Amino acid sequence: LEVKKFSSPNDVTKCHILYVSKDKSQSLTEIIKKVKNNSTLLVTEESGLADKGSGINFIIKDNRQKFELNKSNVEKYKLKVSSNLEALAFTVK
Repeated sequence: LEVKKFSSPNDVTKCHILYVSKDKSQSLTEIIKKVKNNSTLLVTEESGLADKGSGINFIIKDNRQKFELNKSNVEKYKLKVSSNLEALAFTVK
């Protein structure tokens, strides 16, 4: 396991999972362009980003940490979603 921290969208290189923090979410479009040819799971934490390209988006609902799953975004990057993960998601799109 190797963890890398990217300072800007231009620094993003091939990776399997890319977590985009809330303070970097305005760069999601640029990040998507950088990883579009890779099998990369995009994980975010701001409302609405599951609709804008993220595969998994963490949200707070009823004071609990939950996540939205955008199955089509995950599959767009040649990844598969297990039925167990899908069953745990708050919202599946």
